[in-house]
Amino acid sequence: MSKAAVRRALPHAMLIVNHLHIVQLAGRAIAEVAAKRSPPGVRRRAALLPATPNGNYASG
Repeated sequence: MSKAAVRRALPHAMLIVNHLHIVQLAGRAIAEVAAKRSPPGVRRRAALLPATPNGNYASG
């Protein structure tokens, strides 16, 4: 939903940006592009690690 749409629907609402999720989405987008540009059969380390319940990768 865009900022303008929120302003029209809820003109007195305070808009809050959660920077953690913005960075997380950017990281996922970069990883997706990197995976598409990698040669077939090449796997990045993060793809080999198990995901934790919150969607992050476990350290290893």
